[in-house]
Amino acid sequence: MRRGGIPSGSAPPPQPGGLFTTTYDPAVWIPAPPCRRIPSTGAERFERWVTMAGSRFLTSADDPAGPKAAAIGRILRALGSLDYPSWDPFWLHKWIHWPTLRVTPTAVIVSGIPAEDGGSVEELRHFCGVGSSAALEEPLVEEISSPILGPGLRGLVYSAEAADGSKEVHATLSYVWPAKVLDEGEVEAGIVRLWASGTPPQILAAQPDIEALAMTLRMEAVD
Repeated sequence: MRRGGIPSGSAPPPQPGGLFTTTYDPAVWIPAPPCRRIPSTGAERFERWVTMAGSRFLTSADDPAGPKAAAIGRILRALGSLDYPSWDPFWLHKWIHWPTLRVTPTAVIVSGIPAEDGGSVEELRHFCGVGSSAALEEPLVEEISSPILGPGLRGLVYSAEAADGSKEVHATLSYVWPAKVLDEGEVEAGIVRLWASGTPPQILAAQPDIEALAMTLRMEAVD
């Protein structure tokens, strides 16, 4: 989807493209640099972001160049990389759920997807995992309503093979909304998807925080 076609919400009138943003707890979430398609000085200063983001876990007794800082940096580089996730060509922005070092960090990703069927319920269910050949059981799909993006769906699916090719059991939690976007003066249908994937205990433990983040997701117009 082009820069001018980043989804807004389903309830508000069609809007020109902008950057996704949320209201988040900085003690729980680390905002990562946006994708390459969104110009950002933060993306150009990636190593500085790694250092600053990782400093939250260091005490005055920790060596900034020591093994603890290096291990934290490796995780942030992997999850914050502009090339991750490579299997989602429509991802635009992400937040890393990492409240403490005892918690497995989870990347929560926002994707702006062109709608092929007008953002129908069937299309939304597809992005909740319905019909996936890797699903171990029928996904749990429920109706939701965001105070900003309006009505949508939440889906939780357990799969035997993740999009990255790993064979372990994965859980994928998705929040999806239909959207109307203004692209070069034309109103087009799109889909907003906020999603995260990881081990079942990892995703279920993070779900309350992910839900809170999803309900504040919004789009800010670009001048």
